[in-house]
Amino acid sequence: MRTWGSKRSSTIIQELLQNNAEFKAVYSGDTSGNLVMTRRMPDGSLSRRYVRRQADGVHITWKHSNIAYYSEFSDTVEPLDTAYDPRQTPSGTRTR
Repeated sequence: MRTWGSKRSSTIIQELLQNNAEFKAVYSGDTSGNLVMTRRMPDGSLSRRYVRRQADGVHITWKHSNIAYYSEFSDTVEPLDTAYDPRQTPSGTRTR
C-alpha cells in the first residue's frame, strides 16, 4: 500500500487530471483491496478518496480541495463484509 498511496503517486494522479480535461477520475489500487481515487468534481476541483481495508472495517477517507464537498462526501467506516471492494468490480477482476 505504500507505493500506490504515497504522496508521489497522488501527485502524479493529480497532475494527470489537471493536464487532461477528458479524464474525470483516476483509480489505483492494490491486491489487498485498498484504493485511491482522484476525481474531478462538478465545479472542476479535485477530490481524493482513500479506501483502506483494515481488521475493524473499511475506512473511507476523503480529501477535498473544495471544502464544500465534505458535507456530501465524508469519511466513513463500513463493515468488511458489505463495504465496497474494488477487487470485486469488473476492472478489478481483470487486473489480477
